[in-house]
Amino acid sequence: MDAYIEFRNVVKKFDDFVALDHVSLQIPKGAFVTLLGPSGCGKTTTLRVVSGLEKPQNGFIYMDGKEIVNAAEAYYAPPSQRNLNLVFQSYALWPHMTVFDNVAFGLRIRKENSETIAKKVASALDRMQIGEFAKRYPTELSGGQQQRVAIARAIVSEPRLLLLDEPLSNLDAKLRVDMRAELKRLHHETGTTIIYVTHDQVEALTMSTRIALYRKGELVQVAPPLELYDNPVNLYTADFIGNPSINFVKGTAQVEAGGMRVDSPLGQLGFERGDMTEAAPQSGSVDVTIGVRPEQLSISRQADDAHWVEGRVYSGMPAGSETLVSVRVGDTMLTVKELGSTHYASDEPVYLGFNPKKVNVFETKSENLIKYCV
Repeated sequence: MDAYIEFRNVVKKFDDFVALDHVSLQIPKGAFVTLLGPSGCGKTTTLRVVSGLEKPQNGFIYMDGKEIVNAAEAYYAPPSQRNLNLVFQSYALWPHMTVFDNVAFGLRIRKENSETIAKKVASALDRMQIGEFAKRYPTELSGGQQQRVAIARAIVSEPRLLLLDEPLSNLDAKLRVDMRAELKRLHHETGTTIIYVTHDQVEALTMSTRIALYRKGELVQVAPPLELYDNPVNLYTADFIGNPSINFVKGTAQVEAGGMRVDSPLGQLGFERGDMTEAAPQSGSVDVTIGVRPEQLSISRQADDAHWVEGRVYSGMPAGSETLVSVRVGDTMLTVKELGSTHYASDEPVYLGFNPKKVNVFETKSENLIKYCV
């Protein structure tokens, strides 16, 4: 992998709080990498360390093969030498400047000539579809328009690295969808390496080429979005990714040389060794947790070869294009996501089915994935 940004064993502490705990991460050139996780897990600290706003106590950071952080030797390249721009959650626009002047500010600091500035600013504003607002002031713009100005200011100098710190969190739901499309288009057109911070998994799954998932300052998994969704390395990743959340079902597995047999409220399931991970035990009996996504379950009012798990409807929630159905199977509650709008009565008997190859199986004690979704 041709890494543009590389972290090696980076540690950042704030007094006794460990914000980054020996983080090693490679970000390919031209990638759109999202740092994902709950509040306080280290996402923004990673961004600030890359930008030079924070200095780690341990580790190395490289940019395009050049060392920009060597904590052991107390070497920290100044932000001005890192060829990057940062877009803040709060926009950080100067209220006394017009849109044009806000976007042109950095170019003027670099003493570029007026003609070049005018062309670059016009291009950046047009790319963000806000050229008509060049003479307005930030207070005369909506939140979405202000965010576009902030992004235009960040891209006008054509940085090789663009850092975005939860830039859509202050926008309403419709604007967030629109801006996700804009950012994805921007990445496609410019090929700029982007590091994007969010706690919103929808943003991460829809825009990223890779996602780095954090937990308490540690990296849990780094993978393309579909791989993270289909084959989470552990229960934490499986539970964090997906809306509605993945269904977890407790079971017991008998592991043999050729595979394993799992008994659970979903019935008896058999899996071949070829579908199992290196973390799977070689033999013996182990407690497991089956993970099955709501959209992987199908529901029927009649039992047949494809629907064999009997349950009762706890609640049905039609939502126009889809219906979410909570079904109680023994002591286990499962969520089913069905396309279309269907009404189910409470306590109505139903039957569920799924493709066993599509489920994940985790060892309950270690929480590690031991059977792939294939």
